[in-house]
Amino acid sequence: MKHLLRIFLVSFAMLAGVVTIAAGYGGMVNPLSTTLPALIAMTFPVCLLVDIALILVGLLFCCRAAAVIVLSIAVTAGPLLTFCPVHFGDRAPEGDAPELRVMTYNVMQLDDYTRLHNTPASNPTMQFILGSDADIVALQECPTLRRAANTDVRTSRGLLDSVAARYPYRAFGREGQALLSRYPFTEVALSRKPDHSFQVRAYRIESPLGDITLFNLHLKSIGLTDGDKALYRQWTDGEAARGPIREELRELRRDVLSKLSAAFRERAVQARAIREMIDSVGGTVMVCGDFNDIPGSYAARKILATGLDDAYREAGCGPAITYHASRFYFRIDHIFASPSLRPVDAFTLRNPTSDHYPVEAVFVGR
Repeated sequence: MKHLLRIFLVSFAMLAGVVTIAAGYGGMVNPLSTTLPALIAMTFPVCLLVDIALILVGLLFCCRAAAVIVLSIAVTAGPLLTFCPVHFGDRAPEGDAPELRVMTYNVMQLDDYTRLHNTPASNPTMQFILGSDADIVALQECPTLRRAANTDVRTSRGLLDSVAARYPYRAFGREGQALLSRYPFTEVALSRKPDHSFQVRAYRIESPLGDITLFNLHLKSIGLTDGDKALYRQWTDGEAARGPIREELRELRRDVLSKLSAAFRERAVQARAIREMIDSVGGTVMVCGDFNDIPGSYAARKILATGLDDAYREAGCGPAITYHASRFYFRIDHIFASPSLRPVDAFTLRNPTSDHYPVEAVFVGR
């Protein structure tokens, strides 16, 4: 009996190891060829949890099974450190050396995710931004603040005056891209016009670390409806056993897989366009925003291949999530930068008033 148990554990560990490796490196495959590796890559965190459980079981009943899992984790060390970097207090004092603090934040039209209505005098998302130490704030899904003050109840005139005082240099786009900056900048003309599924604006910023061309992105989302999200919540509440819910979930699974595949393909095309834009501007570059894709994805790899570094991978600590709505927990907001900008800290900020958490990174010159 023990022999059969060991055979089963080793076989299951080998299967789990293969899936872990496939998930870790699934982002290397172009979704325009096949989207299956990209879909598998989204399961990488779950694979790691299963692996940890198998190691514990293996240590009790079959050390060979545990060794197989440890080997698969070693093979995926690179993707693992991208997903869960390890940096503990390694930020050295820089004295009087200049720093640049950059935040990227999808602000969900400045609505309050935690309640249905806001008071005119206190938009909590904008107040949070004002309370941060960020020198540059790249926003997505942000309405023009002038319109927000004149026609909405989300933002008061006094709050806008505070924003203007804190960030004297501002830019807003019809697609929802916005930039708040303490430093002067000019907008860079791009060859491709933004649209509803591919939103990108670029700015040349006169920062203390030198001129930086910052790309503010919002790439293609999978476009789940409110009904899709409600069904997903019912499933995670354990209601899938009910007949009608079970049938609806089958339809949802087919629909979501189709939407995910289409979004992977479109983001692959968008990432290629971003890479061409980066190559065309030259100099020091920063790319940030809502990628709607995970660390290690094909889109992220394509953009990083221009020679940029992932700030969270280089200076963050532990796994992180930036999208927290409807129980979809992924890090899909990123900050990438040229090697001439050294990230000394990177972290997410748990402000719940948008469906995204902001990401902030601190840079110094090399």
